[in-house]
Amino acid sequence: MNRFGLSVTVVVLPMEKDEALWLAAPVTETEETIKEARWVLFGSSLTTLGLVLLLSWLLAEGLNRRIKTMRHLAQQVADGDFTKGVPVQGNDEIADLARDLNRMAEMLEEAKKEADRYDQARSRFLADISHELKTPLTSIRGLLEALRNHLVKGEDRERIYFLMEKETIRLIRLVQSVMELEKMRAGKMELKMEQFPFYPVLEDIVDQMNILAEEKDISLIIGGNPETLVYGNEDRLRQVAINLIKNALQFTNRGEIRITTWNEKGETWLTVADTGVGLTEDQSRDIFERFYKVDSSRATTTGEMGLGLSMVKQIVLSHGGEVRVESEPGKGSKFIIRLPLKK
Repeated sequence: MNRFGLSVTVVVLPMEKDEALWLAAPVTETEETIKEARWVLFGSSLTTLGLVLLLSWLLAEGLNRRIKTMRHLAQQVADGDFTKGVPVQGNDEIADLARDLNRMAEMLEEAKKEADRYDQARSRFLADISHELKTPLTSIRGLLEALRNHLVKGEDRERIYFLMEKETIRLIRLVQSVMELEKMRAGKMELKMEQFPFYPVLEDIVDQMNILAEEKDISLIIGGNPETLVYGNEDRLRQVAINLIKNALQFTNRGEIRITTWNEKGETWLTVADTGVGLTEDQSRDIFERFYKVDSSRATTTGEMGLGLSMVKQIVLSHGGEVRVESEPGKGSKFIIRLPLKK
């Protein structure tokens, strides 16, 4: 500071003969610049801190909102409503969690629908089997009462015995079908597997069913490779073909049913195609379910219990194969079976 009270910066330069050059300059402008820099730095720090706090709050609020949404979905799932989903935003961990929750809800919804379909089918089955059991049992009871009260004489007695035997066989067949189906579903049925020619088996079945087909003006046509081989249990695979042809006969009035078999790439293929009424998309999906009947009124009159195609599916699965149906309403149906051929 000089004598005028100003802060100065002094520079001394040595000269000759003990002389020196003094230079002095005030530092007021420099101090002002430093003060301004300090205020700018202070203001910038406050602004940065404010922005950080604001961004942190926005981020936390966004996360909290997304977590609340997922929590709400979880509560809905707990209450049995699987139809809602969580909006997926971004690719972070929260988004991954939202996707997992959505997938879980979709799986639970599908499982619930499957359980509902099974319950409906079971309810239909219980109603149908009650009717199917009641009808022959009532018939047998009436026939027995007639015999006991000596109301039937002569040749009519033989007819009564025949009717009683017929109704009894029907009951036994029904009970056996249900028991066999349950054993196959539980994997408790042992099957003797061997390789054998498949074409002669199909020819034999067609010969047996030609009478039923001719009554409905239906042509049974067998095609494919006569040398076709199949690996499996002959009795069960025979049952598969019989059930498929019976099903085609039931829903075809006039026209044709074509049975085709061949070997390809180490597999045996069997198709049964008809020109019948066909199936809707929903019917095609449920056709192999236990106790499912496409036409309840028709099934009641024919004695069909909705077990034939379900048994087909279980037998094919027990052989390591697969079965599917291709169909359109009014254009007939085509059942396709693929079985592995073991040498």
